[in-house]
Amino acid sequence: MSRQLELLQEERQAKRHAKLVKVLEFGLIGAFGHTGDVLTGFSVKLEEWECLMTIRAVRDGVPSVAFVASLDLVSTLLKAEREAIRGKLVWRVDKYTKK
Repeated sequence: MSRQLELLQEERQAKRHAKLVKVLEFGLIGAFGHTGDVLTGFSVKLEEWECLMTIRAVRDGVPSVAFVASLDLVSTLLKAEREAIRGKLVWRVDKYTKK
């Protein structure tokens, strides 16, 4: 592998790391702020070939849940933020949350 290719890969990894830090520090919560939804929590299930994130929020007073999946944890977190910002999360009533 050439040194130039190595530098490009290092640059991509640094950008991805910076995006991940942003998501963890503010991005995911901030992504819900403009919609009026209140993020109440999330959980992550890691499998060998997939990562599934369950996002819980209160939307218009209704406990709701959305799911995001990708190949690994970092990709899943970044995808969750991106979909939340774009309004692409598919919400369902959370039937397991006690009222």
